[in-house]
Amino acid sequence: MREQDISDRLGDLLNDIYVPETVATTIVSSLQADNTRAQGERQQHISDARQRLAALRTRMDQMYEDKLDGKIDESSEPAR
Repeated sequence: MREQDISDRLGDLLNDIYVPETVATTIVSSLQADNTRAQGERQQHISDARQRLAALRTRMDQMYEDKLDGKIDESSEPAR
């Protein structure tokens, strides 16, 4: 069977489907709510990652300053 024939038959089948407006509205509202929730979660993940990155940078800066100030000596460095 050709792809065009399948497409035509599927189109004919879908033409007979009726979705009441209230159902369509409910589906759209649900999708919008899911999208809003997903965006909020994504923003929270980004915020969490930025906070962890800032904490790591602060630690690295402090370690560098401690090294410059002599608080960290060569013997306390991890082996490479």
